[in-house]
Amino acid sequence: MSDYKSAKESFVSDQTGSTITHINLISLIAFFSLCLYTALHTRVVGLPPTKSWALFADQFVLIVLPLLVSVTFAAQGSGTEALKWNAGFILVITVLCIKLESKIQKSVEMLPTSTSSPLPTKSQFSPDKPAKESSGATGDPNREAPRNLIPKMPAVSTWRAHMMLMTVICILAVDFKVFPRSLVKCETFGVSMMDLGVGSFIFAQGVASALPILKDPHHLSAPLIPKVLNSITKTSPLLFLGLVRLILVKATDYPGEHISEYGTHWNFFLTLALIPPLQMALQPIFCYVSITFVGLSVAVCYQLVLSLTPLQHWVLEAPRTNVISHNKEGIASLAGYLAIHLLGLSAGLVVFPVRSRHPAITKNRPIVDNSSDEANDEISSDSDNGDKAYAQDA
Repeated sequence: MSDYKSAKESFVSDQTGSTITHINLISLIAFFSLCLYTALHTRVVGLPPTKSWALFADQFVLIVLPLLVSVTFAAQGSGTEALKWNAGFILVITVLCIKLESKIQKSVEMLPTSTSSPLPTKSQFSPDKPAKESSGATGDPNREAPRNLIPKMPAVSTWRAHMMLMTVICILAVDFKVFPRSLVKCETFGVSMMDLGVGSFIFAQGVASALPILKDPHHLSAPLIPKVLNSITKTSPLLFLGLVRLILVKATDYPGEHISEYGTHWNFFLTLALIPPLQMALQPIFCYVSITFVGLSVAVCYQLVLSLTPLQHWVLEAPRTNVISHNKEGIASLAGYLAIHLLGLSAGLVVFPVRSRHPAITKNRPIVDNSSDEANDEISSDSDNGDKAYAQDA
């Protein structure tokens, strides 16, 4: 057993990573597979299938399998194989777009000119429907409609779904030889696909953290201690998962444990659980300073500390003599992950379409003009269930 454990650990250890170009070429396969999926579904009669099993097979072949190929066969070498696969996707998509006419275009051409716009207008609703929708979920006509409503964002949902699929595939594939060692997490310095994966999870967590601020910008100026305690409560399931993982790994003497990744007891669940409360502790600053600036400042300061103090040497070389040094990698990485989380939060304030003039939001995004009350009423009524719908997607 000890020989097998040593062989398993050496199989995933001491990796130096790949190049940014190689990773981008691999990631482009996911993008082009989605383009192929869209091209087929908008041009081929009978797609998408109506039966659930056929729809599952359709999405598995067009979306999941290309991701599996991208991190196995297409990832071999320094990027030439991935480049060939991308060129093949581009060729197929181009032929489809040239030879087949879009079903959406056909349906639009068949509609009368006055109703060809895909956007709803006020005239499409009955006279009593706008009043009912604008009064909110309770149906109270005296209640003013909320302005900060967040509609569905299919692009964000697709991105997060691809990220989750790629993560699952990489975690399962890393134990097989068909998965290139250049995609495994780097031991000390470098960049790899699996390093991109953990960073993407933290960034996505930051994007989702923008929702409470966009729904209620005054959330930033709320009392700090209750917000931090509430954040700890919400992330407690992640703490529980981290502890369960620790117990199971130690109890079973799991051969794939990589101590130099996060430490003896630390794992990524604990990192995910601790970052949101740390972000909450910084929220009073966001009322006065751009979140982007705060995120960049944390990243720069962390790098300066690593370069100008013994911290980097301690993380890489210090012996494990106590609880802190046993988990030095996980503890020291919190500042870097916090910087990524804050930049994701800043990105979330930009990509989600919301009307608000709160300073924390205006520092990070262009604001939609609220001068037209009629336009506001139309969008408010059209987005009656926007909060709930997006919370499910994102």
